[in-house]
Amino acid sequence: RIATFITLPGTYYRQVFITDNAIYTRNASNPNNWSEWRALGKPTYTIDINGNGDFASILKALSAYNTNARFIIKKGVYDIAKEYKNLYGSTYFDNYPGYRDSTNVMDRGLFLGDGVELIGQGRVELVFSYTGENENVRNYFSVLNTSQNNIIRNVDVTITDGSCRYLIHDDFANDGGTNIIKNVTCTGHSYLG
Repeated sequence: RIATFITLPGTYYRQVFITDNAIYTRNASNPNNWSEWRALGKPTYTIDINGNGDFASILKALSAYNTNARFIIKKGVYDIAKEYKNLYGSTYFDNYPGYRDSTNVMDRGLFLGDGVELIGQGRVELVFSYTGENENVRNYFSVLNTSQNNIIRNVDVTITDGSCRYLIHDDFANDGGTNIIKNVTCTGHSYLG
C-alpha cells in the first residue's frame, strides 16, 4: 500500500511504500514506474521455531530472502539437518553430491547472501548431526556459510564431531566485504579442522 504520496515542486514525485517488514521510497518522474523503489534500511524478519514469527525455519527464511535482510532468531534449538530434510526430503543427506555442480547455494549449508544478518534473541542454538555414510556431507557441507557484509550475533553452533566440513565457513568475502561474528559459541570438531 502507498502510505504517503507527496508531489514535490517540479516534475518529481516522492512516494513512500510501507510493508510489514520494510519501508521503501523513490523519486520518479513517472509515477507508474515501479522499478525505482529503494529500501530504507534492511527488511527485518523474525524466525521462531514455535511458529510465532515470519518463519519457523532458518533454512526457509534464508531461501526466501537471501540478500540485504536482517533475521531475528527467537530462542530455541534449531536442528539444521531436520530443516534440510523437511524442505528437500528425508534422503537429502544420503544423496548429497556436494555443492560444486549445484545451482542451489543452500547446498553449501545455510548460506548468507550479501548483507544478511542473523541476530539471536535469547539462547539460540543451531545443531547439526550427520552419522551416515556419505562422505560428501563431511567434505562439503558447513552449518553456516558467509559471503560478505554479514553479521552473525548471539548464536551457538553445535555439531556432532566430524559430521560436517566447518561449523562456520567464512572465506567468501572476496569483494572487499566484511563479516562480523560476535557472541557466537562453536562446539564440536569439524571434519576439516
